[in-house]
Amino acid sequence: YFEKRRKANYMGAVLGVLPTVLLSIMLLIMGLISKKFPSQYGNNTGYNTVQSRKSEKVWNYAQQLAVKYAFKFSLLSVLISGIWMLICVGLAGKEIGNTSSYVIVNLVMAIFILIFMFVRVEVSLKNHE
Repeated sequence: YFEKRRKANYMGAVLGVLPTVLLSIMLLIMGLISKKFPSQYGNNTGYNTVQSRKSEKVWNYAQQLAVKYAFKFSLLSVLISGIWMLICVGLAGKEIGNTSSYVIVNLVMAIFILIFMFVRVEVSLKNHE
């Protein structure tokens, strides 16, 4: 019984990092597409906020910033995923936590990374004016 439970906990620890890994892949793909095909001013694509639509100059800067931060935060996300997976695997052998708790904590970290990325771009745009 305990061996079966420990294997399930290890699998849960590995599956628990999926939200952040998927976020990393999504940010990387978004950055690559945006870099190759930058969004044009006035379109409803790209990094599109009230702040970024103030002028074409601000729009172009916002698109560049969004790509830059997408790459940075995808790397940060990979780093956090790796560290978190090591922690989860270490905890899985100790009968602490379960798959749900690993996924929830990792999902919260993924959301925090997205929010932080958005805030960084907006602060940079505000300072750019």
